[in-house]
Amino acid sequence: MSTSTSNIRIKNDLVAKLLIIGDSKVGKSSLLTRFTDNLFSSQTTTTVGIDYKTKRIKIEDTEIKLQIWDTAGQERYRSIAQNFYKNAMGVLIVFDLTDEHTFNNVRNWVRQTKNNAGENVCRLLIGNKADLKENRAVKTEDINELVEDLNLKYFEVSAKSGENVNEAFMYISKEIKKTFFPHAKPEGKPENIQNLKSTKRAKDDSDASRGCC
Repeated sequence: MSTSTSNIRIKNDLVAKLLIIGDSKVGKSSLLTRFTDNLFSSQTTTTVGIDYKTKRIKIEDTEIKLQIWDTAGQERYRSIAQNFYKNAMGVLIVFDLTDEHTFNNVRNWVRQTKNNAGENVCRLLIGNKADLKENRAVKTEDINELVEDLNLKYFEVSAKSGENVNEAFMYISKEIKKTFFPHAKPEGKPENIQNLKSTKRAKDDSDASRGCC
């Protein structure tokens, strides 16, 4: 089956492939579970290789099925993850607000997306664990400087509390729709309801005209 990014449809679904990348233990799996199932567990285990979940969302009356891939952050798995950049429409680059090292690696992850994903792929930077304010290690001014330099949109979120998680996923989903499905129409929705009503009214008038003579 072809997976061209021009108009991906599987069984009449619009399908968008979204990757979550970043260092190990930044909370990628927790973000995925919070968005897809609205759940959080502090006992999550480290992802080995690749995992993914799906979720249907509506953007401007158009339904899109998100395939969200959670890639392992350990160095030894990065060569495996590279294969999953193919046909990706969006990438969430995640770092841990309580771990400066994960923030310093953001440039490496951005470089990897540029080397392995398409030119039009949508990118969003995520700072996770915003609820741990007392343990924050990354300065706001450093983040602002980075996002300006890399031309990235940025969200601070908390997979634990759910803060801004839906907003971040919906933002990149809207960007994906705008970039890859700009002409998508709602499934089964008439293209122009007003025109259908006008056509029916004209037919009724014509029938009445014929009946009067």
